Amino acid sequence: MRKTVPVLIGLTSIRGREGALRRTLDTLLQQIPPDASRPVSLHLFLSQEPYLLDQGFAAIPGFIQRRIERSRRTAIPLHCHMVENSGSYRKLLPMISLLSTEQRRQDPYLITADDDTLYPRTWLTRLLEAQERLGCVVGFRGRRMVVEDGRIAPYHRWIKHDPSLTSPHPLTVPTGKDGICYRLSQLHAGVCDLKAALRLAGHADDLWFKHHTLRLGVPSALLNPSLSLEFPELSADGRRVRPARRSVPLKSLFLTINKSGGNDAVMERLVDPEFYPLAAAAFEEEMPAAPQEPTQRIDMA
Repeated sequence: MRKTVPVLIGLTSIRGREGALRRTLDTLLQQIPPDASRPVSLHLFLSQEPYLLDQGFAAIPGFIQRRIERSRRTAIPLHCHMVENSGSYRKLLPMISLLSTEQRRQDPYLITADDDTLYPRTWLTRLLEAQERLGCVVGFRGRRMVVEDGRIAPYHRWIKHDPSLTSPHPLTVPTGKDGICYRLSQLHAGVCDLKAALRLAGHADDLWFKHHTLRLGVPSALLNPSLSLEFPELSADGRRVRPARRSVPLKSLFLTINKSGGNDAVMERLVDPEFYPLAAAAFEEEMPAAPQEPTQRIDMA
């Protein structure tokens, strides 16, 4: 792992979740730095305009401004950006657009986090170590797609608990809550097409991101072999969620939209050549050959 390759961590939030965001930011700012010479930065993307459940922020809240100021003297500075409100896509796509020409040449690590999770201090170093060791997209939790008779099985039947999830596989789909680590070179250039993302994937950003690593033939691996292994979750007001006591429901787009079959509809669109030309070979049960379309990595120059 080249010590000078930059690491950018991105997350987003909505108004009404400030309690959770405050605690999540603190755990991210307290991460053990991977190396004193490696630049690491934390980027929070907020929006002024309302969108879906988000009423928007009129200005950057004071608790964020205070953390920005304090972080200037630490190994992981915090930056807050006001951007167009594209929902959960803000955790990754605006971060790519921030990259300088020099950063793009270095093939940076791009890590996504959620705003309602307490991350352990080793979270960052574990993701980076796994990326270097496995050479693929890595996340802590996720599922593996199941293919039957050449078709993707419904989302609820995907594999959630299996030791093999920790090995690279093209059909493994990391999910965002506990963190995902990409290299810029592992993302197809089409990932930045926000209009196509909203039209085809809706609010299933994890599936959109997965689609654009698979288009380059990049597999994924999970650090945990079971979906049941997860970091502590926070309610919207910042209290730790107990599995049997969800007294303050999370304002989660996944809970409100994707659990009622939304992910299945997204997958139908993403693999239908009429909508989007994903190579059919990518959904064979064996390791797929590289897609037969021209390689279009994000511009690294």
